Amino acid sequence: MLISGGYLKVSAPTAYFGPATKAALVAWQKANGVSPASGYFGPLTRTAMGKVAPGPTPTPVPTSAFLKVETAGPAATTIPDGSLYNKVLKLKFTAGSQAENVTGVTVTRGGYTANTNVTGVSVWDDNGNRYGNIISALTADGKATVSFPGTPFAIPAGQTKYLTVAVNLSADANSGSISFSVTSVSDIAVASGSSQPSGAFPLMGAIFTT
Repeated sequence: MLISGGYLKVSAPTAYFGPATKAALVAWQKANGVSPASGYFGPLTRTAMGKVAPGPTPTPVPTSAFLKVETAGPAATTIPDGSLYNKVLKLKFTAGSQAENVTGVTVTRGGYTANTNVTGVSVWDDNGNRYGNIISALTADGKATVSFPGTPFAIPAGQTKYLTVAVNLSADANSGSISFSVTSVSDIAVASGSSQPSGAFPLMGAIFTT
């Protein structure tokens, strides 16, 4: 505040309270009616600064309930043969005026590789918690459904949370490409009482080289 107000002529805070800082504080106290203007940072000055400095603006909570789903990366890279837990699709969930609970995600493989080259599909949050079991094989149409109704993925009202889809790749995958997507709103399962998901489906992930 002393720097931004022009009382202390330094480019950045130094964590050192020396004569220049004391003089700047005296000037601030005089300008803001703190008496005595002694250069001492006591209760009177703390109270005065609290009135002058605005607190953080609270994030407004939406007035209607919704569950918005979007893609949020990751960028395309090369996935080595035989590698585990490669992040291929990150989903961004935003809740409206009520908390929302997701209980499952179905993803569909794209790209030029065989379904049998995918040996595991799993879903994780940003804290490293896995949701549901690891699906060890894709269906004939290249899908994997990870369900977790017993431990729903919760998005608090007015907040945004992320889930990441990770895949394991066979050692025999060889050269090709692979991607994953959430093709329709029905591929996001939610708990009873939660809002119907919305978004620009299909939610497409990047195309990775294998």
